Amino acid sequence: MSIAAAPQAPVRSPDRATETQTRLTAVPAPLPGTFAPRLPFDNDRKGALAGILDRIDGPLTAVHSRHDGAVGTFYPLASMTAREDSAGIGDANSRWGGIGANGAQGVQARDDAIRGAGPGNVYPFTAQRALNVDASDVVRTGGPPSGAHSDIVHPELTWIVLTAGRIVG
Repeated sequence: MSIAAAPQAPVRSPDRATETQTRLTAVPAPLPGTFAPRLPFDNDRKGALAGILDRIDGPLTAVHSRHDGAVGTFYPLASMTAREDSAGIGDANSRWGGIGANGAQGVQARDDAIRGAGPGNVYPFTAQRALNVDASDVVRTGGPPSGAHSDIVHPELTWIVLTAGRIVG
């Protein structure tokens, strides 16, 4: 799941038109290096969304959980079946683990743990920089085969959306 939030009117500068204020990815399947200028496993290639940090005025926030079986286990297994590189299945630095299990990689992302919902719980959001939020303590419920892949209805996750999107402070 990916949510683009633009709570304020877009800021436009002469050198770049900005339409998105903030980007939040919540337990998504894209590869961890999707936003990287150089893929962590192949420096000659870039991620499909490389450069997105230069096109948003807010942070890029990737919420991930080690309990996401769909993205952390089955996504890499499908890659192996397709005879793609499957080294490190389940590992935090897995090439095929997905952002939802491992966070954004290759973009000098800051790592943080999930906090409670409500005023006083702030995240170190930085404009045009990625923040990986480990939601494993909250996003943890779900049975086989997908694990906690659909366990996304929590006040803590809503708080991340509201604060990353500058809807509340």
